[in-house]
Amino acid sequence: MTSGPMTLRRHVRAQRAADLEAARTSPLAAQAVQAVGVWLDEEGRREEIRKLMDQYQFSQTPWWAPVFHLAIGTGLRNHLRDSGFGEDELGVVNLDNVYIEMIEREMSKAGIE
Repeated sequence: MTSGPMTLRRHVRAQRAADLEAARTSPLAAQAVQAVGVWLDEEGRREEIRKLMDQYQFSQTPWWAPVFHLAIGTGLRNHLRDSGFGEDELGVVNLDNVYIEMIEREMSKAGIE
């Protein structure tokens, strides 16, 4: 399925890039990252994610790849929506495209990289 002006893979990448830019420039961006910080501090998630980042620091596999989305990411996505930072508020099509970067921004802000 590589014919036509845009393949599905290219479309998904383009949408992710557009969502990242929209989330970065949203007037609510800083507040959304703060909401991520609140979520990270619940139930020891910040430490859990820090350990994952350390474990995969020199790996070709991203730190969030091993079962992260279903185990943790869906909870964060729902927390963002419940906190008033859903797709419409941030101007994105899919929060799944942006929550990893939000975690990384919050962890970096806290001096954890």
